[in-house]
Amino acid sequence: MERNVQRGFPAQAWWAVLVFLAAGCAATQVMEEDDGGGRPDTAGSCGTGGACEGGRECCDGVCVAVQTDPEHCGSCATACPAASSDGCLAGACACGGAAACGAGLSCCAGSGCVDVQQDARNCGACGAACPGDQVCRSGLCVPNPCSCDPGLRCCGTECVNFQDDPANCGSCGHGCAAGQVCALGICVTLECSPACATGLDCCGSRCVNLQSDTTNCGSCGHACDAGEICLMGGCSCGGDTCTAAEACCSDACRNVASDTANCGACNVACDAGERCALGECLCGSTPCADGEVCVGGTTCCPEGAEACGTTCCAAGESCCSGRCVDTSSDFANCGGCGSVCNDVVSDRCAGGSCRCGSAGACRWRGIVVPCLVDDTIGPRMCCSGACVPVNGDNCGRCGNVCASGTCNGSLVPLGDRCLFLCG
Repeated sequence: MERNVQRGFPAQAWWAVLVFLAAGCAATQVMEEDDGGGRPDTAGSCGTGGACEGGRECCDGVCVAVQTDPEHCGSCATACPAASSDGCLAGACACGGAAACGAGLSCCAGSGCVDVQQDARNCGACGAACPGDQVCRSGLCVPNPCSCDPGLRCCGTECVNFQDDPANCGSCGHGCAAGQVCALGICVTLECSPACATGLDCCGSRCVNLQSDTTNCGSCGHACDAGEICLMGGCSCGGDTCTAAEACCSDACRNVASDTANCGACNVACDAGERCALGECLCGSTPCADGEVCVGGTTCCPEGAEACGTTCCAAGESCCSGRCVDTSSDFANCGGCGSVCNDVVSDRCAGGSCRCGSAGACRWRGIVVPCLVDDTIGPRMCCSGACVPVNGDNCGRCGNVCASGTCNGSLVPLGDRCLFLCG
């Protein structure tokens, strides 16, 4: 017995073989186990002739759940587009648990399928929300040209209800086809029963005459604006057809985006000096507040105030040469713009009159001869708040003392002044 063991494998070698085989079996088992995520641990787990369990399919050597995998949705070759879907549901691409978005719509988290060219919560891209006072136009946030009540949305310059407006069903410009109505923002087709008589069409569940019905003029859901009538299938305003920017006001089409007498709506008139821009009355580039008026077409001022350049003059002030002045005390505009006080005979403006001290302005010409120097009947000048005669001590200006003691006046005045020189 001892001799036979020595001729075969040693006992230690047999044990090593058994350990190696056991380790190989364990490794094979690990490779074939699922990783819990719908895919096996290795790409070779479902190669040629391989099979996947649990309704999974073998895609490029990997077992995947084609009912829920967005990269292999419904089949190995179908990947869900990220722009129009956010997952795979029952083998079909989905957005927010519903069907994937159609052409022109994007799948945005929390919003579902939206038009990022028009949706203020997702303007230009998902999650890019416009400020509360702006709307989305062509993927850009712009000032809101409408002031809509809650539940209404701004389309162009008109407030509409996306829930039931057949011309803007669910979004601006999304019109329902003939025979459809807008219900909860979706165009649906209803049928009239019994069938409509000749000359009538079925709109929703009602038979109407598309040639004369103002709520279904020319086609179902096409409503005429206030003041219009439906004539031969077209909305008419005094015989004219108003454009999208116009409204029918007093039997005439008016552009409510620019008409100062019908700004934003019929019979909404802008105040004097204001202009109408995008349906809003503006003074220059801004609207005036309550209690303000538009002065000069550029500046909003309190009622009764005067505009002066880009500012408003206070009560009692006047605009003189581009600045606000008090003409009751302004020396260069005393009593009115451009009325300059003569600084020879006056030293201040008070109560709109030129004065010398507390008295009136001095006489600038003599009683008999205008420029005759004489203490009694000659011209006077204002010095230190008092009228003094022109003489050798004050020759032409206060304190101008003539060395000769003699002051002579010109033969005739120069304008409203005399010329005085020492003799």
